[in-house]
Amino acid sequence: MTYHNRIIVLSLAAWILLSSPEPASAQTTEMSLRINNSPPNAYGMHAAPMIRSAGADVVWCQATIEDLNGFQDMRLVSAHLLTPAGETYRPKTDTTPVRVEEETDTMGTAVAGFVIDPQAPEGEWTCVIDVGDTASENATGRTTFNVYPQRCLKKADCGNGCPPCTCFDGEKDHGETRTDCGGPCAPCALQDKLILSAPSAVYKGETLPFKVEIRQEPGLKAAATIVRVRSPSGKVTAYKANESGSLTLSIPADETGKWDVKADLFAIEQTQEQTQAQTQTQTQEQAQVQVDVKTPPRTYLTRVLAALAIIAAATLIDKKIREKRGNSRPNHP
Repeated sequence: MTYHNRIIVLSLAAWILLSSPEPASAQTTEMSLRINNSPPNAYGMHAAPMIRSAGADVVWCQATIEDLNGFQDMRLVSAHLLTPAGETYRPKTDTTPVRVEEETDTMGTAVAGFVIDPQAPEGEWTCVIDVGDTASENATGRTTFNVYPQRCLKKADCGNGCPPCTCFDGEKDHGETRTDCGGPCAPCALQDKLILSAPSAVYKGETLPFKVEIRQEPGLKAAATIVRVRSPSGKVTAYKANESGSLTLSIPADETGKWDVKADLFAIEQTQEQTQAQTQTQTQEQAQVQVDVKTPPRTYLTRVLAALAIIAAATLIDKKIREKRGNSRPNHP
């Protein structure tokens, strides 16, 4: 190889070496990963209007709750009512059950029930459901409903400060989920899903046992139950059922007279329409029993007999002691 050719070969080798990329081990890449929290959401809220009765009444609120991070990310679900004056309602009965039912990995249904006292004002109320997650993100859902006077139980008063007359026209219209119920009208009725059992009578001083159960059937979801017990003096106490809607309880029967036990069931019923569309309807059912708390029979005579039995036993014991002492004395000739 001539001197000229060597120069060409060495120049070419140097060019190849200088133009080649750096080894992969010499390259560095910086990456940063940020995970954003998705806040919860509460939407699709609904609360049916309520027509007063002679006593305390129950109103139910329902909302769809969602968290894209996962349903288990929710840490708090609470609910409260606002009166027509915008004040937080604090019922005398201290139960506000919130039933939360998971439907998918990210979505579920929340149901809250409130016992409204007879003295509570009529008008437009607001139901509020609050949802929070583990990252302290919060969401609030609101809906309004009307509390109507007792006179609205009569069809003739419809539309005059009462539910609209379309709730009594025999047709499914104006947002009703079924004929004349749901939407702006009273909740639709469930049939034979709620079982309430209690004795017909007990004696004062005993316990008053009762049991509430729900016939769980396909198509029913988010079932929740409130039980109200009204004593003869008018005191109302409310109790919350467990997640399955059942409740077994015994309370002291400390007053004689008629005790009223009422159970209110709320559930969302899913039905398949002819159009293959699935509809969800707020439904309610109420069961009621009356228990007579009686004065125990022969209370005075029972006490007298017990006293006589004690006296007789004491006399017998005293006699035995005297006989034993007499037998233990020494006999002198």
